[in-house]
Amino acid sequence: MDRTESNEIAEMSPERDKAIRLLMYLKDLCALRTTQVRNVKTFDQVFWLSDLPHHRLCRSAIWHLTDPPSPTSGQHVDPWIEIRKPALKSPPELPDELEPWIKDEELTDSSLSEPGFYEQIPLLALQGDSGNTDPNTLASINDYPHVFDKWVNYVEEWKPWADEDRELQKVQKAYNQLFNIYQRQEKLGNSMRLLSGLDFSCGHRRTVGRSSAISLPSKRESNLTESEE
Repeated sequence: MDRTESNEIAEMSPERDKAIRLLMYLKDLCALRTTQVRNVKTFDQVFWLSDLPHHRLCRSAIWHLTDPPSPTSGQHVDPWIEIRKPALKSPPELPDELEPWIKDEELTDSSLSEPGFYEQIPLLALQGDSGNTDPNTLASINDYPHVFDKWVNYVEEWKPWADEDRELQKVQKAYNQLFNIYQRQEKLGNSMRLLSGLDFSCGHRRTVGRSSAISLPSKRESNLTESEE
């Protein structure tokens, strides 16, 4: 309490003086009992709300602070975080003729612009078990133009799947992080402290440690649900 505050209190009535001193005491007591977290470097897990994808399977009340309200939003109040588990789909079915040529590990990797193919494969992969074929003989895709055409057509089907899967993978990653935090909280109970924090360091890149942040205890409540899709 500074000198100005002391002078103002001295001029007040005894009843008001007691009330203000009581409020100040409670305020100081609350500050002593509350640990202000200004650095998350020592936290086991940190989830940034900015990492929550803006996807139909996700909702967050914090978005209303940065995004203009939707005309259909009405008076509905969103939870702090709500996320539905995405229903991931497999890529389009691969034609049998393409199977020996396509790189399997890239077929399900939606981060790629397109799945790769082998320019050469063992001829045995096309002819099956044949005693007359040298196992070292290679077949070139240049000798199978119809196969290359099928690959081009398949990629046109694969790209829309990849575009959707990339977005769903972001949701899946956020879901996995939050579900892991939820499971640990359920297992550890009160020995695990869950906090919600706000960052006020405008105009700076996000870092692990922050000095201009405040944190509050979070309610133990799950808004992780299975997708109905």
